[in-house]
Amino acid sequence: MVNIVTNNKSVTIIIASSWPAITQNQLTQAIPEISLLAKTKLVNFSYDHKLPAAPQWQSFVDLIRAEAADPIGGLVVLADLTLALYLSNVISFGWLQPTLPIIFTTGVEDLFFKKKLIKAGGVKANLINAVQLATLAKPQTVILDGFHLIAPSKAGFDQRNETNTLVSLDNQYIGKVDFGISFSEETLPVQVGWPHHNLFETQIQVINQGPFAAEVISAQAKGLIFVRHEPQVALAESFLASLEVPYVIFQPTLLLEKTSTPIVNYLTWHCLVVKFAWLLAATDNQTLITNGLLNPYLGEIMGS
Repeated sequence: MVNIVTNNKSVTIIIASSWPAITQNQLTQAIPEISLLAKTKLVNFSYDHKLPAAPQWQSFVDLIRAEAADPIGGLVVLADLTLALYLSNVISFGWLQPTLPIIFTTGVEDLFFKKKLIKAGGVKANLINAVQLATLAKPQTVILDGFHLIAPSKAGFDQRNETNTLVSLDNQYIGKVDFGISFSEETLPVQVGWPHHNLFETQIQVINQGPFAAEVISAQAKGLIFVRHEPQVALAESFLASLEVPYVIFQPTLLLEKTSTPIVNYLTWHCLVVKFAWLLAATDNQTLITNGLLNPYLGEIMGS
């Protein structure tokens, strides 16, 4: 059951998806409760590029900041699960200190069936709660999925649950939705410093580590992410030293101490991709990027 609390604030709802654009009237007809919560404006953001490091990341940051320039109470972004994970991290790094609540929520696919708008299922509760949250929360970027409020840099898929849900991978939540919305007393940590920008390098190549890794590197790549599934199979140091662009090795299967080596398992996958792209837009220096990955700009280091 969704607890409706009326509010006279304005909220902009951005639908980010590859589905056909919908109108304000269509959304209101599908979920009429949102009109009781706030004065809403609907914006469609067409997203059709292959992930990760899509060229539209920069356009999305520009859109969010442009909409936030209007006198509104907050922003809600509705997307599918994967896109919500990427774009919420993009905004987290692209706007370290937002001036209003930016709430990402999921279930956009529930609004469509054979390219036609239908009555909403799970998305209904998500969107109602997200709009309400956008009028109440502190200025910060969060993900609302089901009953949980999650920091984007800590969010990921629940591997123990067959349903498509998001959880905090270190089991730390910003708040929860029950018969109302409650927040933890802690504010998301933000460490402002280099780099001072909201740009992202889009020419990133993801390579599954193996004996033929060198043969698949693209000449256009400005950065490389090697995914290392077997800890005992390492890339040769001579090969890594020969690389002409910055790289990072993502190793999800082995817990390591945080070191100055570019082997990462202390960030979630979606956070790593976005943070790497953000750092690459500022420098191509391997040492600066490695140190930047270790720097907890948003408290994103797992276990911290």
